[in-house]
Amino acid sequence: MYGKPQLAASLSIAFEATGWKGAGTVSRSRDQPDKTLQDFIVTSVAFQELLRKSCLTKEYMLLEILRETYAIANKNIASGEIFLLYINAYTACTISDVDTMDKNALEATKLAVKQGLKDYLLFLSLHKPSFYGRFTHSFYEKISSSKTFTEITALAKNIPFDPVITEATTTFPFTRTLAKKLYSKLGCTLPSSGDIDAIYRSLCERYIDYLTYRKYGLEKAVTAKKKCIAGEEPGHSLGSIADLVGVVLYYYLNECLASRYGTLRRLGDLFSGPF
Repeated sequence: MYGKPQLAASLSIAFEATGWKGAGTVSRSRDQPDKTLQDFIVTSVAFQELLRKSCLTKEYMLLEILRETYAIANKNIASGEIFLLYINAYTACTISDVDTMDKNALEATKLAVKQGLKDYLLFLSLHKPSFYGRFTHSFYEKISSSKTFTEITALAKNIPFDPVITEATTTFPFTRTLAKKLYSKLGCTLPSSGDIDAIYRSLCERYIDYLTYRKYGLEKAVTAKKKCIAGEEPGHSLGSIADLVGVVLYYYLNECLASRYGTLRRLGDLFSGPF
Protein backbone atom coordinates (compact mmCIF):
# COMPACT_ATOMS: atom_id res chain seq x y z
CA MET A 1 0.00 0.00 0.00
CA TYR A 2 1.19 3.48 -0.88
CA GLY A 3 1.54 5.72 2.18
CA LYS A 4 -1.25 6.13 4.69
CA PRO A 5 -3.95 7.32 2.32
CA GLN A 6 -6.87 7.56 4.74
CA LEU A 7 -4.81 9.76 7.08
CA ALA A 8 -3.56 11.91 4.19
CA ALA A 9 -7.06 12.30 2.77
CA SER A 10 -8.68 13.28 6.06
CA LEU A 11 -5.93 15.78 6.89
CA SER A 12 -6.33 17.30 3.43
CA ILE A 13 -9.97 18.17 4.08
CA ALA A 14 -9.10 19.81 7.40
CA PHE A 15 -6.02 21.64 6.08
CA GLU A 16 -7.69 22.94 2.91
CA ALA A 17 -9.87 25.24 5.00
CA THR A 18 -6.99 26.65 7.08
CA GLY A 19 -5.46 29.15 4.69
CA TRP A 20 -5.40 32.71 5.99
CA LYS A 21 -7.77 33.96 3.33
CA GLY A 22 -7.87 31.18 0.79
CA ALA A 23 -10.30 31.48 -2.06
CA GLY A 24 -12.29 28.44 -0.99
CA THR A 25 -15.54 28.30 0.86
CA VAL A 26 -14.01 28.67 4.33
CA SER A 27 -10.65 29.89 5.68
CA ARG A 28 -9.07 30.75 9.03
CA SER A 29 -10.31 34.31 8.70
CA ARG A 30 -13.76 33.60 7.29
CA ASP A 31 -16.67 31.22 7.78
CA GLN A 32 -19.57 31.10 5.35
CA PRO A 33 -23.24 31.46 6.32
CA ASP A 34 -23.84 27.78 5.61
CA LYS A 35 -20.54 26.20 6.70
CA THR A 36 -17.69 26.72 9.15
CA LEU A 37 -14.14 25.60 9.77
CA GLN A 38 -15.54 23.25 12.41
CA ASP A 39 -17.71 21.60 9.74
CA PHE A 40 -14.59 20.75 7.77
CA ILE A 41 -12.83 19.30 10.82
CA VAL A 42 -15.77 17.08 11.74
CA THR A 43 -16.19 16.00 8.12
CA SER A 44 -12.51 15.09 7.91
CA VAL A 45 -12.77 12.84 10.98
CA ALA A 46 -15.88 11.10 9.66
CA PHE A 47 -14.29 10.66 6.24
CA GLN A 48 -11.22 9.04 7.79
CA GLU A 49 -13.27 6.42 9.62
CA LEU A 50 -15.41 5.62 6.59
CA LEU A 51 -12.36 5.41 4.36
CA ARG A 52 -10.63 3.13 6.87
CA LYS A 53 -13.57 0.73 6.59
CA SER A 54 -13.45 0.87 2.81
CA CYS A 55 -9.71 0.13 2.80
CA LEU A 56 -10.01 -2.73 5.28
CA THR A 57 -12.81 -4.45 3.41
CA LYS A 58 -11.63 -3.36 -0.06
CA GLU A 59 -15.24 -2.44 -0.68
CA TYR A 60 -15.85 0.49 -3.02
CA MET A 61 -17.99 2.92 -0.97
CA LEU A 62 -17.93 6.33 -2.68
CA LEU A 63 -21.68 6.83 -2.85
CA GLU A 64 -22.16 5.67 0.74
CA ILE A 65 -19.38 7.95 1.99
CA LEU A 66 -20.79 10.95 0.14
CA ARG A 67 -24.18 10.29 1.71
CA GLU A 68 -22.81 9.74 5.22
CA THR A 69 -20.61 12.83 5.27
CA TYR A 70 -23.48 14.91 3.89
CA ALA A 71 -25.81 13.59 6.61
CA ILE A 72 -23.50 14.70 9.43
CA ALA A 73 -24.24 18.38 8.82
CA ASN A 74 -27.29 17.82 6.60
CA LYS A 75 -25.64 19.98 3.95
CA ASN A 76 -22.86 19.90 1.41
CA ILE A 77 -19.51 20.60 3.05
CA ALA A 78 -16.97 19.23 0.58
CA SER A 79 -18.61 16.67 -1.68
CA GLY A 80 -16.44 17.44 -4.71
CA GLU A 81 -13.30 17.22 -2.62
CA ILE A 82 -14.44 13.96 -1.02
CA PHE A 83 -15.07 12.50 -4.48
CA LEU A 84 -11.55 13.38 -5.64
CA LEU A 85 -9.86 12.29 -2.43
CA TYR A 86 -11.76 9.01 -2.25
CA ILE A 87 -10.82 7.80 -5.72
CA ASN A 88 -7.18 8.54 -4.92
CA ALA A 89 -7.12 7.11 -1.39
CA TYR A 90 -9.12 4.00 -2.26
CA THR A 91 -6.82 3.06 -5.12
CA ALA A 92 -3.75 3.76 -2.96
CA CYS A 93 -4.93 1.38 -0.25
CA THR A 94 -6.36 -1.42 -2.39
CA ILE A 95 -4.15 -1.76 -5.49
CA SER A 96 -0.81 -3.36 -4.71
CA ASP A 97 0.95 -1.92 -7.76
CA VAL A 98 0.31 1.65 -6.58
CA ASP A 99 3.56 2.70 -4.94
CA THR A 100 4.12 6.21 -6.28
CA MET A 101 2.16 9.43 -6.63
CA ASP A 102 2.04 9.05 -10.40
CA LYS A 103 0.65 5.51 -10.27
CA ASN A 104 -1.87 6.63 -7.66
CA ALA A 105 -3.13 9.36 -9.99
CA LEU A 106 -3.36 6.98 -12.95
CA GLU A 107 -5.45 4.45 -11.03
CA ALA A 108 -7.62 7.22 -9.57
CA THR A 109 -8.46 8.43 -13.07
CA LYS A 110 -9.32 4.89 -14.13
CA LEU A 111 -11.69 4.58 -11.17
CA ALA A 112 -13.20 8.01 -11.83
CA VAL A 113 -13.99 7.08 -15.40
CA LYS A 114 -15.17 3.57 -14.57
CA GLN A 115 -17.55 4.49 -11.76
CA GLY A 116 -16.59 7.49 -9.63
CA LEU A 117 -17.92 10.28 -11.83
CA LYS A 118 -21.25 8.55 -12.26
CA ASP A 119 -21.65 8.02 -8.51
CA TYR A 120 -20.70 11.62 -7.78
CA LEU A 121 -23.26 12.91 -10.26
CA LEU A 122 -25.87 10.51 -8.88
CA PHE A 123 -25.21 11.87 -5.39
CA LEU A 124 -25.70 15.43 -6.63
CA SER A 125 -28.93 14.50 -8.36
CA LEU A 126 -30.29 12.90 -5.17
CA HIS A 127 -29.27 15.57 -2.67
CA LYS A 128 -29.37 18.64 -4.90
CA PRO A 129 -26.98 21.00 -3.09
CA SER A 130 -27.46 24.69 -3.79
CA PHE A 131 -25.24 24.68 -6.86
CA TYR A 132 -26.69 21.55 -8.47
CA GLY A 133 -29.14 23.26 -10.80
CA ARG A 134 -26.29 25.14 -12.40
CA PHE A 135 -24.61 21.87 -13.40
CA THR A 136 -27.45 19.98 -15.06
CA HIS A 137 -26.55 20.43 -18.68
CA SER A 138 -26.13 17.98 -21.52
CA PHE A 139 -22.44 17.20 -21.00
CA TYR A 140 -23.00 15.94 -17.46
CA GLU A 141 -26.04 13.96 -18.52
CA LYS A 142 -23.98 12.33 -21.25
CA ILE A 143 -21.17 11.52 -18.82
CA SER A 144 -23.69 9.77 -16.57
CA SER A 145 -24.74 7.50 -19.43
CA SER A 146 -21.31 6.95 -21.01
CA LYS A 147 -19.63 3.59 -20.58
CA THR A 148 -16.06 3.83 -21.86
CA PHE A 149 -12.93 5.75 -20.93
CA THR A 150 -12.73 7.24 -24.42
CA GLU A 151 -16.32 8.47 -24.34
CA ILE A 152 -15.99 10.16 -20.96
CA THR A 153 -12.60 11.79 -21.55
CA ALA A 154 -13.79 13.10 -24.92
CA LEU A 155 -16.86 14.63 -23.28
CA ALA A 156 -14.81 16.08 -20.43
CA LYS A 157 -12.73 18.10 -22.89
CA ASN A 158 -15.92 19.88 -23.96
CA ILE A 159 -16.88 21.06 -20.47
CA PRO A 160 -15.50 24.60 -20.25
CA PHE A 161 -13.50 25.74 -17.24
CA ASP A 162 -14.17 22.67 -15.08
CA PRO A 163 -10.83 21.94 -13.40
CA VAL A 164 -12.25 19.10 -11.30
CA ILE A 165 -13.35 17.09 -14.34
CA THR A 166 -10.20 18.07 -16.24
CA GLU A 167 -7.86 16.84 -13.50
CA ALA A 168 -9.88 13.73 -12.65
CA THR A 169 -9.98 12.49 -16.25
CA THR A 170 -6.35 13.26 -17.14
CA THR A 171 -4.44 11.69 -14.19
CA PHE A 172 -4.31 14.92 -12.14
CA PRO A 173 -1.33 16.47 -13.95
CA PHE A 174 -1.27 19.95 -12.46
CA THR A 175 -2.20 18.97 -8.91
CA ARG A 176 0.63 16.43 -8.93
CA THR A 177 3.06 19.06 -10.21
CA LEU A 178 2.13 21.40 -7.35
CA ALA A 179 2.41 18.57 -4.82
CA LYS A 180 5.91 17.70 -6.02
CA LYS A 181 6.97 21.34 -5.77
CA LEU A 182 5.56 21.46 -2.25
CA TYR A 183 7.51 18.31 -1.37
CA SER A 184 10.74 19.90 -2.59
CA LYS A 185 10.03 23.13 -0.74
CA LEU A 186 8.78 21.86 2.61
CA GLY A 187 10.65 18.59 3.01
CA CYS A 188 7.65 16.90 4.60
CA THR A 189 7.00 19.46 7.30
CA LEU A 190 3.43 20.53 7.94
CA PRO A 191 2.18 23.11 5.42
CA SER A 192 1.45 26.54 6.88
CA SER A 193 -1.60 28.66 6.20
CA GLY A 194 0.59 30.73 3.88
CA ASP A 195 1.56 27.59 1.97
CA ILE A 196 -2.11 26.72 1.52
CA ASP A 197 -2.88 30.22 0.25
CA ALA A 198 -0.03 29.81 -2.24
CA ILE A 199 -1.59 26.59 -3.56
CA TYR A 200 -4.83 28.50 -4.15
CA ARG A 201 -2.98 31.19 -6.09
CA SER A 202 -1.16 28.64 -8.24
CA LEU A 203 -4.39 26.85 -9.10
CA CYS A 204 -6.07 30.16 -9.93
CA GLU A 205 -3.21 30.95 -12.31
CA ARG A 206 -3.98 27.71 -14.12
CA TYR A 207 -7.77 27.46 -13.96
CA ILE A 208 -10.96 29.48 -13.90
CA ASP A 209 -13.24 28.41 -11.08
CA TYR A 210 -16.12 26.48 -12.58
CA LEU A 211 -18.59 27.20 -9.79
CA THR A 212 -18.13 30.94 -10.21
CA TYR A 213 -18.40 30.65 -13.98
CA ARG A 214 -21.66 28.69 -13.79
CA LYS A 215 -23.19 30.94 -11.14
CA TYR A 216 -22.16 34.38 -12.33
CA GLY A 217 -20.75 34.14 -15.84
CA LEU A 218 -17.34 34.37 -17.45
CA GLU A 219 -16.59 38.02 -16.69
CA LYS A 220 -17.01 37.62 -12.92
CA ALA A 221 -15.15 34.31 -12.99
CA VAL A 222 -12.17 35.98 -14.67
CA THR A 223 -12.28 38.85 -12.16
CA ALA A 224 -12.33 36.36 -9.27
CA LYS A 225 -9.40 34.51 -10.84
CA LYS A 226 -7.32 37.71 -11.03
CA LYS A 227 -8.11 38.62 -7.43
CA CYS A 228 -7.20 35.13 -6.27
CA ILE A 229 -3.84 35.31 -8.05
CA ALA A 230 -3.17 38.68 -6.40
CA GLY A 231 -3.96 37.23 -2.98
CA GLU A 232 -7.08 39.34 -2.64
CA GLU A 233 -10.58 38.34 -1.53
CA PRO A 234 -12.12 37.08 -4.80
CA GLY A 235 -15.66 38.06 -3.88
CA HIS A 236 -16.99 34.56 -4.55
CA SER A 237 -16.30 31.12 -3.10
CA LEU A 238 -14.05 29.34 -5.58
CA GLY A 239 -15.36 25.87 -4.80
CA SER A 240 -13.81 23.85 -7.61
CA ILE A 241 -10.41 25.45 -6.97
CA ALA A 242 -10.81 24.53 -3.28
CA ASP A 243 -11.48 20.90 -4.26
CA LEU A 244 -8.16 20.78 -6.08
CA VAL A 245 -6.30 22.34 -3.15
CA GLY A 246 -7.40 19.26 -1.21
CA VAL A 247 -5.96 16.99 -3.90
CA VAL A 248 -2.60 18.80 -3.89
CA LEU A 249 -2.44 18.41 -0.12
CA TYR A 250 -3.35 14.72 -0.36
CA TYR A 251 -0.56 13.95 -2.84
CA TYR A 252 1.95 15.88 -0.75
CA LEU A 253 0.93 14.38 2.59
CA ASN A 254 0.67 10.82 1.33
CA GLU A 255 4.03 11.02 -0.42
CA CYS A 256 5.57 12.18 2.85
CA LEU A 257 3.87 9.39 4.78
CA ALA A 258 5.10 6.89 2.18
CA SER A 259 8.69 8.18 2.20
CA ARG A 260 8.81 8.35 6.01
CA TYR A 261 10.58 11.68 5.91
CA GLY A 262 10.38 14.86 7.98
CA THR A 263 7.80 15.84 10.59
CA LEU A 264 5.10 13.86 8.83
CA ARG A 265 7.07 10.63 9.25
CA ARG A 266 6.63 10.95 13.01
CA LEU A 267 2.93 11.59 12.56
CA GLY A 268 2.64 8.44 10.47
CA ASP A 269 4.54 6.44 13.09
CA LEU A 270 2.16 7.62 15.80
CA PHE A 271 -0.95 6.94 13.76
CA SER A 272 -2.68 3.87 15.13
CA GLY A 273 -4.49 1.35 13.02
CA PRO A 274 -3.72 -1.22 10.35
CA PHE A 275 -2.73 1.41 7.80
